[in-house]
Amino acid sequence: MKAPVKASDSFLWRGLVAAREVLFAGGCWRIRDGYDVTISDDKWVTGMNEGRVLVNPITYVLPVTMADLIQRPERHWNEDLLNMCFSDSQVCANKSIPLSV
Repeated sequence: MKAPVKASDSFLWRGLVAAREVLFAGGCWRIRDGYDVTISDDKWVTGMNEGRVLVNPITYVLPVTMADLIQRPERHWNEDLLNMCFSDSQVCANKSIPLSV
């Protein structure tokens, strides 16, 4: 959603791009495979710090994207890694996010 506006873009697209700040102010990413959502930059946790997590600077070496927090092929949260990287309240909020199949 970081696409620029071009002169050849449709009226509808220009309207969507103009409204994206309003849309993002109240929206969060939906976690699919997790590769498109960065942990520290994107809004992905509802109800916490405007959708962003506070990362523990001591333990935050990896992961970079949400995909790093998802165990494969089971498709569930890597609770050990969540507990290592985030506070208890953030872990609880993270685990409440459903993962897409």
